[in-house]
Amino acid sequence: MKNLTVYALLTILLSSTTTFAHIVSTFNFDLDVEAGLSGSPGPYGTVDVELLDNTARITFNADSDYQFLGAPDAIDFNVNASSWTISNLSTGLSNTGPGIVGTFGVFDQTLSASGSAGSFSFTVNNTSGTWLSATDVIAQNSAGLIAAGNVIKPNSGARGFVAGPGNGIPAPPTPTPITLAQYVGFSQAAYGNPLLVAGYHDVSLSTLSSTLMPAGFLAHVFFE
Repeated sequence: MKNLTVYALLTILLSSTTTFAHIVSTFNFDLDVEAGLSGSPGPYGTVDVELLDNTARITFNADSDYQFLGAPDAIDFNVNASSWTISNLSTGLSNTGPGIVGTFGVFDQTLSASGSAGSFSFTVNNTSGTWLSATDVIAQNSAGLIAAGNVIKPNSGARGFVAGPGNGIPAPPTPTPITLAQYVGFSQAAYGNPLLVAGYHDVSLSTLSSTLMPAGFLAHVFFE
C-alpha cells in the first residue's frame, strides 16, 4: 500500500506547474586556453555547472570540431570543497583523483576516459560544507584555471590540453526559478531516481498538496 501512495504522489507532483524560486543555480564557461593546439583557435569546448541541493551536475561539451580524448585526464576540474563524492559518471569515465594536467598545473579532480566523446558529465556532492551558488562549486588552481580537458581535432589529428576560463571565475549568477517538473527532471539526471522529488519524508498527501507545495518548501520523498 505504501508504494501505491508514493506513485500517486509522484503523479500529482509531475503534473504541478508550481514554480519554486531559488532552487537551481547554473553557469557555464569556455575552455579557451590551449597547449599543443597552435593554429587552432578556440574556444575548444564549454563546461556547464548546475547546482541543486548541494549536488552539482557538471557537463563538459567539446566544440563541434573537437572531441575529448579517450585517455588519462580526459576532463579535469578544481572543486571548492575539502571532501566530495563523484557519481553518475558518463559511460567510459573513471575517477582518477588529483593530478597534474599538461602545463596547466594540478587539478584536484581528474577523470580518465576509455573512449573519445564529444560530451561527458558527472555529479559532485559536497560532503564538507554547503554550496550556495553554482560558482561556489569551483575554484581556481595555482594557474588561475578552473577546468581542463584532453582534446583531439579528428579532421586534422591535432591534439592537446585545453583549459579555462581564461578570464577567471564569473560573478555569482541569480538562481533560476524552476517548475516542480523541472526539479524532478534534474533529480532523475543527478540522482538516477525520479522519486527524489518535492515533499517531506513520510508527509501525508493532503498535507503536501494543501500546505507545502503552495509554500514552496522542498525536501525528499523516500519509500521502502
